[in-house]
Amino acid sequence: MEIYRLDVFTSVPGGGNPTAVIIDDEELSQAEMQALSTRLEVEAAFVLPPTRPGANNRLRYFSPAAEMNLCGHATIGALWLLGEQGLGKGELAVETEAGVLDCEIEFEAGKLARAVMSQPVPVFEESNFDRNLVAQALGLDVSQIGEPLVAASTGRPKLLIPLADYNTLDAIRLEQEAHTLLCQRHGLTGLYPYTLEPRNTAEDVTAEARQFPYGIGLLEDPVTGVAMGALAGWLLQSGVIAATPPVTRLTFEQGHAMGRNGRAEIFISTDQGRISDIRLGGVAVRIPEEVRL
Repeated sequence: MEIYRLDVFTSVPGGGNPTAVIIDDEELSQAEMQALSTRLEVEAAFVLPPTRPGANNRLRYFSPAAEMNLCGHATIGALWLLGEQGLGKGELAVETEAGVLDCEIEFEAGKLARAVMSQPVPVFEESNFDRNLVAQALGLDVSQIGEPLVAASTGRPKLLIPLADYNTLDAIRLEQEAHTLLCQRHGLTGLYPYTLEPRNTAEDVTAEARQFPYGIGLLEDPVTGVAMGALAGWLLQSGVIAATPPVTRLTFEQGHAMGRNGRAEIFISTDQGRISDIRLGGVAVRIPEEVRL
């Protein structure tokens, strides 16, 4: 068994979202995988032999508290490591509990350039979310909560919460009791406040966000691939952002408030105005031993 640590959605150690990728040739049990992930204190991906025909690899994901059906940054980290180790290149089919994902490990001029994963086509729900409870959970005034409030999912449902600007985003102070109540009441795996007025407008950043997960043992997640995909899908499907066929490319940033800023790209294909394919792309950096300690 080999354990690697990476920071994902960044090329700078200490930025982005940390993950552990475990090349599991020892067939660890679920309890052993969970115990290892808890000890590592990050969301981790275990690279396993596939069980479905046509799949190249299988990934299982564990947070410090529970197994997850899908984890975007851990997938990108695992793909990056496979490319770096010479264990994968080009198009791959990756088996997960959320389905078999079309993935790609891209090289340019012989150098590892980007890892890309498909996500389930997003689904949306505009429910009767309690705006006062949302404001309480984020430590904001209800007047600072924008419209609409939408639950969106590319595998793990998040509540998308529009805010005016990145200063409001930075001002969030999570209130855990209200956060828990809101997530339990609506079957959410986290709150995803975002703004279309990010700090890096000069760098063509579409949106900036923060993610407050539920049930995985973390108060805040630095850079969240599945939530970015869900938000991108909603912005496009609702017409907030116009599609630029055949593929619309959006750039999101997250993690500034945690001092771990990272960036990811979302690529969306549409068919007759409906989303037909959505992909998440990013880079990663392996953390050397001296940085790890």
